Amino acid sequence: MLTVVAGVVELSAIAGTMALAANQRLLFNKGMLGLRENLDADAATAWTRGKLIFNHQPLQDIALELERYLRGRVVIVGDRLQQLRLSGVFALDDLPALLRAVAALAGAELVNLPLLHVIR
Repeated sequence: MLTVVAGVVELSAIAGTMALAANQRLLFNKGMLGLRENLDADAATAWTRGKLIFNHQPLQDIALELERYLRGRVVIVGDRLQQLRLSGVFALDDLPALLRAVAALAGAELVNLPLLHVIR
């Protein structure tokens, strides 16, 4: 994945060339250029400032992002919770508090086990 914060970036791969401007992201795999998406680059790079910013994102997607920072998995139980969209700005300096805040925002219970965090 490549996220462009400022300027223009041109990528070349087996399948061709693609230009990306600020606030765009490109997903690619095995040398193939993939899908170009518009996004808020400031929010996408908030981790560099010790924050995570979610803007109307499904809880399942938030869980996948949280797994990048936690030991173990984050499992969301139930389709309704998985699809529930949340927004917020969270500090990365206290991951247990971040998990509790996300669960509370979802109106759900958080169960912490070794290497497993369940939001239900």
